Amino acid sequence: MKSPRWLYHPREPLSEARDPVTALGGKGAALRMLCAAGLPTPPCFTIGTEACRQYLAGGRCWPDGLWEQVVEAVGELERKVGRPFCSAPQPLLLAVRSGGPESMPGMLLTLLNCGLTQGLAESLADAGLWSAYVRFVSDFAAATGFELHAGSDELRPHDARRGCLALLEQYACVCGRPFPQDPWDLLQQCISAVFDSWSSERAATFRRLRQLDDASGTAVTVQAMLAVEAAGVLFSHDPRQPGGEAFVIEAVRGLGDQLVSGHAQPQRYEVDRAGTVLPGRRAGPARLAFANRLSVQATTEPGEPILDASQLTELCALAVRVESLLGGPADVEWGWAAGQFWLFQARRMDQPDSGQRLAEVRAEELERLERSAREYGTRLWVRHNLDETLPAPTPLTWDLVRRWMSGRGGYGRLYRGLGYAPSRRVCEHGFLELVAGRIYADPDRLAEIFGAGWPVGYDVNALQRSPQLIERGPTSLAPERADPWLLFRLPVLLWTVWRGSRRVKRESVRVAERFEQRALPTYLTYVRQQRQADLTPLSDAELAALLEERCARVLDEFAAEWLRPAFFAALAMRALESRLVRLMGAEEGGRGARDLVRGLAEPPTAACQAALYRLAQGQLSVAQFLQEFGHRGPGEMELAAPRWREIPNQLQRLAAWLRDTKAADPETLRQRAAEERERAWRSLAERLADHGASSFIPVVEREARQAQQLLPYRESARHTFLLGYELIRQAVREIGRRRKLGEDVFFLRYDELSALQFSREGIRQRRQRWQLVQRLAVPETVDPGHLEALDAAPPQPATAGVRMEATVISAGTARGPVRIWTAARSAYDMPAGSVLVCPSLDTGLTPLLLRAVAVVVERGGLLSHGAIVARQLGIPAVVLAGAGQLLRDGQVVVVDGDRGCLVCEGESAP
Repeated sequence: MKSPRWLYHPREPLSEARDPVTALGGKGAALRMLCAAGLPTPPCFTIGTEACRQYLAGGRCWPDGLWEQVVEAVGELERKVGRPFCSAPQPLLLAVRSGGPESMPGMLLTLLNCGLTQGLAESLADAGLWSAYVRFVSDFAAATGFELHAGSDELRPHDARRGCLALLEQYACVCGRPFPQDPWDLLQQCISAVFDSWSSERAATFRRLRQLDDASGTAVTVQAMLAVEAAGVLFSHDPRQPGGEAFVIEAVRGLGDQLVSGHAQPQRYEVDRAGTVLPGRRAGPARLAFANRLSVQATTEPGEPILDASQLTELCALAVRVESLLGGPADVEWGWAAGQFWLFQARRMDQPDSGQRLAEVRAEELERLERSAREYGTRLWVRHNLDETLPAPTPLTWDLVRRWMSGRGGYGRLYRGLGYAPSRRVCEHGFLELVAGRIYADPDRLAEIFGAGWPVGYDVNALQRSPQLIERGPTSLAPERADPWLLFRLPVLLWTVWRGSRRVKRESVRVAERFEQRALPTYLTYVRQQRQADLTPLSDAELAALLEERCARVLDEFAAEWLRPAFFAALAMRALESRLVRLMGAEEGGRGARDLVRGLAEPPTAACQAALYRLAQGQLSVAQFLQEFGHRGPGEMELAAPRWREIPNQLQRLAAWLRDTKAADPETLRQRAAEERERAWRSLAERLADHGASSFIPVVEREARQAQQLLPYRESARHTFLLGYELIRQAVREIGRRRKLGEDVFFLRYDELSALQFSREGIRQRRQRWQLVQRLAVPETVDPGHLEALDAAPPQPATAGVRMEATVISAGTARGPVRIWTAARSAYDMPAGSVLVCPSLDTGLTPLLLRAVAVVVERGGLLSHGAIVARQLGIPAVVLAGAGQLLRDGQVVVVDGDRGCLVCEGESAP
């Protein structure tokens, strides 16, 4: 049987009309485009993402036929370049580059000079080759899980061989085996390492935080390496200045990996659209670390320009052609070899970190909120508790959450079941609003969940003082809310209130029985049936109908049943706490109420934590865990977030972390809490007697027992609800697969899922706006009359502080305490909200950006890993030489990536 086609050359047609980006990753697809347009690219081939998926699913085993196709493809590269793979005197060396469907800068692996061996370096006796070998050995060891200490980054030529031999000895000592010397074995291991990097902790975390498809896998592009004299990156629009029209070119001598890794300070050129080099816009000289990759010896003196005017003009002309292919601004990685430019890769430029774009998004958001406030007569928005578990919903998740929390959805059905009649307005539009991407409630609309025209509402002034009051019912008299027919409707309203209170009292006694015996069995039967359904044979119309059916069953019908125990549990706890506070005082009464509900019967969330602990201790298998909790996962209320059954590797890493950090046994902690609850129960009568409230003992005990019975249902009902939530996600992902959207499907609106046409550019812009709007600082309450509270501007720097000039590599401004990273410090030992200071931001440190508000590096350019990731995450970043010596840990600084400076406020963080 013939093996599937696993790899493709740039001019080779794809089978089955597959989407190039999905099949070959962004890098592979871009190289195909450049090659088809006749632009100069080094010979290469790309192993598709399907091979990575098969490799990871098959327990890190290569799929059948892949290696044979790789050997054949390398032979084709040898014929094209006229040099044999890893054979003197003119060896062909290879770059093994990652490239997923979505950009993940710094998260995945790239290895250069693959095939370089000690024997080859000895036979050629080239100092530059030895220097390249040092870096290759270090990178290969790190890629396979071993850290080596290569010594100085600036090895002199005559030290390179000696340093490399010492490194090879260190590798053998650390790894327990000699460094591989078979070039074909090295190539296979390098490709495997790139595949493995897809499932690394930092890559998985990045995808989760950026809502990227966790299952797509990475492609691997294997590219012939050229003996370049110079290399670098070109931005067709200045990434530091929104709307900047000038080309920005960064160049270093030799290979550009020193530029990307941040180990070299580049020469920078700026060229206007007419091709004129702007005066005074070249920075130099380009001081290179000598431990470089294989390259031709530079013929220029260190202080001389790397590129002359004619070369700059030629390079910009190539960039204009790339712009036309990509349909917008581009950044291009280039090299100069054999008297011409070569393009290594190109991609569309995004500027999610642009200060101007952020200001535009803020203005758009303020205008939208003003319109909403006028339309609904909103007096105040209050942060809703949904925000705790769903801090920034994607557009599709937001549409479905609004449906479920509207008067027509499960939330409204709950209140109708209790005898109330939600208003038409709250049925059609709900009461929730997104404010800067966060979920808020409109108190006036929320009050209408009980009915229209009632003269009762929320006290806006009280909410501004205590936003948590939004979680209670409206109790403030509001005559302005009454309609003209109030007097005629008063008997009906009073009867509705009486009926509602009677139903609430009656339902509170049997809510658990209703949930367990009526709602749960029917729902679980439906879930089991739907889990067995195969969605692939369904037509698009049938799939859309099935999705709507699942939404109706889960978000409309079962959500009302899920919310019912939670509703009554909240009432029970509130009644118990209010009673004890009245009898015993605020402090003792509040503490007493909390003590009486500690360590209750294990709800599913606590059971999930306990199961994780047992998994970490080897007492439970992954399969057993997933059988019970596979539908749960990090960020589970976000539909775009993967479930545990989709990311078992991440689950295993979490279990390993729990084991390694010697986490406490959650069951032991729960039992201790239960013992404290029993002590509180035994002393309850005595404590009430001390306050002269002995007559209230029976009623307090009854309220306490009801709270203890119902509170576990808040989590157990949610656990069950998420079974159906997973079914909705499954149907949405199938739509995304058919439309070749992947995880971008969650950036469509619900009514767009069945549309025949959609704009990928519109989705990209929607995702970018979703990322940007989360940078706006928001308070707990927002007054529509004072929307200036939504202000992303940083605090003004102290006038007495020291101001230091810095080079901007990512725009924006932020303030925070300094955290200086050194090799001796644990990589993840950094509090959230810190300003990260480091020599350069290697890929191993990239996860720290997820906890940083800004970055200061001592060296690096616009295409260093740190700069790319900082820009994508919207984090300000600057280059400041000697920052590690100029600053100290805990010192509060303002990093101004808009003005190009760093201001020390002269105080230490507490």
